[in-house]
Amino acid sequence: MNSQPNLRRGLPRVSGGQPWPPQDQNNEQQLSSTRIRQGLPRTPGGSPWPPVDYAAAAAPTSPSQPGKEPEPSAQHAAPPNDNKLTPKTGITAAQRFQQRRKNNKQQTAAQNQKSPQTNAGQATNAQSQPSPQQPQEQQPSTPAATPARQNSQKESVFARQYGAFSLRQWLGGGLVGLGSIFLVAALVVMGTRWFLNTETGADFIATYDGHPELPESSPEGIPTWLAWQHFLNFFFMALIVKTGFAIRYERKAPAYWAPKKNPGQKISLTIWTHLILDLLWVINGGIFFILLFATSQWVRIVPTSLDIFPHAVSAGLQYASLDWPTENGWVHYNGLQLLMYFFTVFIVAPAAIATGLRMSHLWPGNPVLAKIYPVSIARKMHIPIALYFLIFTVIHVLMVFATGALRNLNHMWAAQGDPDPTAYAGNWTGFIFFVIGLVVTAATVVFARPMVLAPFARLFGKVTAR
Repeated sequence: MNSQPNLRRGLPRVSGGQPWPPQDQNNEQQLSSTRIRQGLPRTPGGSPWPPVDYAAAAAPTSPSQPGKEPEPSAQHAAPPNDNKLTPKTGITAAQRFQQRRKNNKQQTAAQNQKSPQTNAGQATNAQSQPSPQQPQEQQPSTPAATPARQNSQKESVFARQYGAFSLRQWLGGGLVGLGSIFLVAALVVMGTRWFLNTETGADFIATYDGHPELPESSPEGIPTWLAWQHFLNFFFMALIVKTGFAIRYERKAPAYWAPKKNPGQKISLTIWTHLILDLLWVINGGIFFILLFATSQWVRIVPTSLDIFPHAVSAGLQYASLDWPTENGWVHYNGLQLLMYFFTVFIVAPAAIATGLRMSHLWPGNPVLAKIYPVSIARKMHIPIALYFLIFTVIHVLMVFATGALRNLNHMWAAQGDPDPTAYAGNWTGFIFFVIGLVVTAATVVFARPMVLAPFARLFGKVTAR
């Protein structure tokens, strides 16, 4: 075996020449004359290492024990003396480089073979033998939350986004809003009372007490049919609002309904329920209008003179001062009630029907009608109308309970009353009917689900899952 290293030969140095370096005696001479790079001295005040005429001895061929760190004394030992150096006259620089490279490869291979076993043994020993500095104690599976961690969790909950704002911002904005409402309400009450205590305010209330005079032909009291109409209107409106908001926020329809004559015209079961409820509400409203004008009950909620407006202002001032006007709905309504009932029955309700019809598939596909009444306008109006009904119902119920709950509930739910406001002030019949109607409506709203509605929908068409 040739002891000379097999050097890699490259391209010739001159055109048409031999590959470089040549394989002859000059190779050793050129390699031996290669200058070794010198670094910092090994001892303070010494010469740069290694010396020009000497080279470091070859590294030992036996690999060091893997997994064992060298001793600190060996790492910081003094540099070897010159007598441990081998003159480079016997071994060339290329041979020394190849020898070091071979030794490094052998050392790395030996470490790679023994390193996994050594690391596994060390890990096993470390697990089997507890550390003397740390006593062996059983740690709980779930560490107890520290106060800092609890505070961070609370911070994360308050910092979580709910829509456009975080929970902290919603709470802060809500508190500021409630405080502002109470402040404005207090200012309105104080300002109204100040005005009513003046001569102008007192004269205005004396002239317009808030109760406009009704025609002599106006009926007295509330008939039974009107009490039933009132309950049915409340019942249908609750379901209509529930299904309407379900349509708006529904991402995937639970089922679909199609007419028997046209199976391809499918709509979601929620839309079908909403349309059926709309139809029942419209039928109930039609019966209400017929009976309202047939029995002259319309004069109780339709303005018949311009005096209604100052009476409405007077009633509003009395409400704002918390000195509410004397009410007896069995005989008449005050000016503000009359205007609100007229606006709700004769303006808002027909607008709800018109916008709902335009958005439904029952609207004719005439391009002229579509241009005159665009569906975008109907969509923009329909949701505010639904919100108006919600707000009106809440305020209406609050005022009923605040101005004599038993008397007012007897009027509208039991059709019982008297011109004397104290006659039915202690009668609970209307309250019982009101609770029964409320329970029936709430139960229907809760159980009006696709599983319950599907059998009824199959009576008029075909119900499918998709």
